[in-house]
Amino acid sequence: MKNVWPRGVGLWGLLVLLAVPGPADAQQRRPGQRMERPEMEAQVRARFQQMVWRELGLTEEQAREMNQVVEGFQEPRRDLMQRQRVLQRRMAGTGALLSESEALSVLEELASVKEEEARLLRQEQDRLLEILSPPQLVRFYTLRDQLGMRIRQLRENRPG
Repeated sequence: MKNVWPRGVGLWGLLVLLAVPGPADAQQRRPGQRMERPEMEAQVRARFQQMVWRELGLTEEQAREMNQVVEGFQEPRRDLMQRQRVLQRRMAGTGALLSESEALSVLEELASVKEEEARLLRQEQDRLLEILSPPQLVRFYTLRDQLGMRIRQLRENRPG
């Protein structure tokens, strides 16, 4: 697969490309009809995958294998993120108000979540290194982190 992703297109350019509906999207939607969140997320994921595949210069086989690995880790990652959100809410502004046993429970859960996060990352890395070179994997993680940061920024800055 030839690398057709233009060099010098920044992440904002990527976000614009991800946010602008393609011709097929426009044909399926009536004017003024909003895209539902799951549909939008699926579209962003698909376009991000295509961009990553081009950026990393992957073959179709590598792209397919990589997609399977990443998808296989999505559910455990979602579960872990949910545990982190619950823990953050539990910790928010309550540190001094917790009993000693409650505080110890929070600290134990915090350590458990961090250990699980590290274990999950190591497993994903090991699987992806069967498909990608180390520089490709570092680039993939960089792109994924940048997109995640931009999405969080857009969520925080959105009106209403």
